[in-house]
Amino acid sequence: MCALVPLSEGKSIRFCNTHLDHKSALNRGLQAAIINENLQNSIYPVILGGDFNATADNHTLEALTKYWNDAGANSVQATYPGNGKRIDYFWTHQSAPFKVVEYKVLDEPTASDHLPVLVTYSLGK
Repeated sequence: MCALVPLSEGKSIRFCNTHLDHKSALNRGLQAAIINENLQNSIYPVILGGDFNATADNHTLEALTKYWNDAGANSVQATYPGNGKRIDYFWTHQSAPFKVVEYKVLDEPTASDHLPVLVTYSLGK
């Protein structure tokens, strides 16, 4: 699901959310490839977030890790307490003028079986 979000000064960004298959690595890989194919040439800068059901080094996310920047790449905090791994992400395309200002996983386990992730970006020109 994607939404076009108007910002100040007449700029807009596309914000997208997804939830990849939790059972099949093959399906996750195909889903990631389709997402990349559909979003990589967007005329608007894209923020893609969601539950990807895989760790960043997993080959199923290869279509994203090649072309997209992971906001939490330097984080070791788990987003899914059930297995102690980081499987929830926010990505921006490498060509987009985003800079991560802040990334943190919030200790708020009551909203979901996953922990909320808060990312603050600055958007360059």
